[in-house]
Amino acid sequence: MNRVSTLGLALLLVSGCSSSRVAQAPVEPAPEAPAPPVERFDAAPYVDEPAPVEAELTHDVPERLLRNQAGAGTVREVGGFRVQVFSTLDLTEAAAAEEEVKAYWQTLEASAPESVSGLDEPAVYRFFRQPYYRIRVGDFPGRARADRVAKLLAQRFPGAFVVPDRVRVRN
Repeated sequence: MNRVSTLGLALLLVSGCSSSRVAQAPVEPAPEAPAPPVERFDAAPYVDEPAPVEAELTHDVPERLLRNQAGAGTVREVGGFRVQVFSTLDLTEAAAAEEEVKAYWQTLEASAPESVSGLDEPAVYRFFRQPYYRIRVGDFPGRARADRVAKLLAQRFPGAFVVPDRVRVRN
């Protein structure tokens, strides 16, 4: 190799290892500015009294909802009991028996024994299920009341007995 090329190569190597960055002195951070003073606010001198209320508040919510009685007075059908007092094939006999049961209950209202005191006049139903017309009394959700009414009705209608049925009850 010749001398110029060796020198060029050495120069090339030396220039490749050098940096193009200029050396600088370390920079010191600027001193911090003092924090602005915190403003304090005292609300005590500015207390407001509530405005007097002269109008009565009205709303659209029904009273029964406010008293948690949304279902009060509604009728629903539940499993319960009735007292069957009569069964026949003839419609006219069934109608006559229905009227007789209603009349008998009205006579009992004045002299009802303590075992059924507090019972309202039970509803009297006439059902037709092929081939019989059936006369049933009451809407009793519990068997105990149905048994008491069955004993009362058995005095006049000896074949009266308690039967399970779908009954209407008022909430």
